[in-house]
Amino acid sequence: MDGLAPSREKAPSFEAMFEGFNNEPFSLRKLTAFLGLASRRIAHHCADILLLDVAATSIFEIFEEFGTESPDRIGRETRFIDISTDSLSFVNASIALEGYLGFIPPRWDQLSLAELEELKHVAHV
Repeated sequence: MDGLAPSREKAPSFEAMFEGFNNEPFSLRKLTAFLGLASRRIAHHCADILLLDVAATSIFEIFEEFGTESPDRIGRETRFIDISTDSLSFVNASIALEGYLGFIPPRWDQLSLAELEELKHVAHV
């Protein structure tokens, strides 16, 4: 499933961005540097979403890539809401789902894997 997630280096954590600022007096230069790093981190996450390769071949593949459960714990009745950890995973999975189904069903995260797969068949009839 390497095709779903962008292969780019991770942006620095906010903790890393604060490193070196703790014991120094405030300055506009330091604040500007911090805000620049923070905006680059946000831009990095946005780029990950926009560059996402949405070539999923199944709902299982999407759940496996963006959920937190191990693949052997994902079954036909598993819902994404049961395996997701954060909003970025939700957004990325939504994009992959739209690429797979051609649309994003309302409340898709509360539908089971089997229900979502059935929508693929209904959408192409």
